[in-house]
Amino acid sequence: MVSDSDCEPFFYRAVKPNVFEPSNRCIGPWNPNHQHGGPPIALLGQCFDGHFSGTSRLISRMTVEILGPIDLDTMSVSIGVARAGTRIELLEGFVTQRDRVVLRGLCWRFRVGSSTAVPFDGEPTSFSLPKDESTVRFPVANKVPYIESMEWRFVHGGFDVPSYAIVWSRPRVPLVDNQPTSQLAKALLMLDSANGASSVLSFDSNLFVPVDMTLSMLREPTGDWMGMEAKTTIGELGSGITKTVLFDEAGYVGNTLHTLFVEPRLSR
Repeated sequence: MVSDSDCEPFFYRAVKPNVFEPSNRCIGPWNPNHQHGGPPIALLGQCFDGHFSGTSRLISRMTVEILGPIDLDTMSVSIGVARAGTRIELLEGFVTQRDRVVLRGLCWRFRVGSSTAVPFDGEPTSFSLPKDESTVRFPVANKVPYIESMEWRFVHGGFDVPSYAIVWSRPRVPLVDNQPTSQLAKALLMLDSANGASSVLSFDSNLFVPVDMTLSMLREPTGDWMGMEAKTTIGELGSGITKTVLFDEAGYVGNTLHTLFVEPRLSR
């Protein structure tokens, strides 16, 4: 675990309205100057979640395009309405660094109503939360601040195991200093690690980078713990797909789909 003496006790600090400064807890495994995708995607999701609406709204789908490396530098978040409606609305969001858009997102929100639940028999509801924390070994680094800033409990697989993964996770620190972390943000903090947790290629000799993420949900997740079953498939032409089932201790929540750019490291 990263000690408090090494890292700030949060992922981001709000320096002014809609402007955030990342802490070193956001650092991913590949470059100490770049953020892991999880924290900035979660920040965009939390801003979608907090966007004012006159009625109670359910985020049913959120899609994020990752437009390039996200530096460990100040970020601005802007949220607007792309399609207004009393029952259904579409929000759009942008995360910007030094006039460069690094994340672009769309978010469908529905007016909360009532419908007859019709579960699919083949969809898992959830997996039991293991009692003990997993010892996390990441293949390319001894300590990854983002990984160490989350608590992981693997039911199957691991970051150093070439296999599908079933894992529970929760953040050790708030997403934004002195602010509650939204339920959506808790899930997003975990979900961008899906391709790493379910890697089927060697980290040492292969690059597999997610360029997007689409999350569809039937309901808002609840509780501190979020779980996912993640599976990755790699094609022959340099593309891969990671799929997840998202659940919490109450059961099934939704699914994600991630598109991966894949190439051998030696060919770069």
